[in-house]
Amino acid sequence: MSAKAAQKKERQEKILEAAIKAFSMHGYHNSTVATIARQAGIADGTMYLYFKGKEDLLISAFTFIIEGFLEKLEAKLGEAKNPLDKLKVIVIYHLTELSGDPDRAKFLQLELRQPAESVRQGIAKPLSLYMRKIDALLEEGKEAKLIRKDLPTKVIRRVIFGSVDETISSWIRRKDAAPIDKEAEAVFEVLLGGMATKNR
Repeated sequence: MSAKAAQKKERQEKILEAAIKAFSMHGYHNSTVATIARQAGIADGTMYLYFKGKEDLLISAFTFIIEGFLEKLEAKLGEAKNPLDKLKVIVIYHLTELSGDPDRAKFLQLELRQPAESVRQGIAKPLSLYMRKIDALLEEGKEAKLIRKDLPTKVIRRVIFGSVDETISSWIRRKDAAPIDKEAEAVFEVLLGGMATKNR
């Protein structure tokens, strides 16, 4: 990567970090491009050299988080022995990683519920990468006779994602915002009881 490209990437990431913080604190509609630009230490007009507008910035910030999340997750999955262990890694990593970064956790929880169709379409692609990763592990688990074949893969995946999503939402609403490491273990054990075969 050239020095110019590296500088551009660094500037983009600085803007995205400022956007994540602003959206998590004030919400999408109450955040302005000017506020985000100021937080990133750039002029308002400079923002448009990197992003088309606030909606593009929102979708790019969501993609930035998910791609970084999946990159770190891949390294963690490499340490797991079988599909069930890998699913446990996903559940625990999802919960502990987000609870360790409140700004990202709030941002994701807010934007996953965006009513705008254009935004939903924009975040669907990065989110689908995560969903496909879970689906692949579930299929792998079924082939290894560790996960029940009578349960549709998409149903199990929706239950897994719904469980971690609600756990994070509940954590955000709590005033103490205590670490959820033990809670993460419990969430996986509940899921495991429903999807695992007797052979596990």
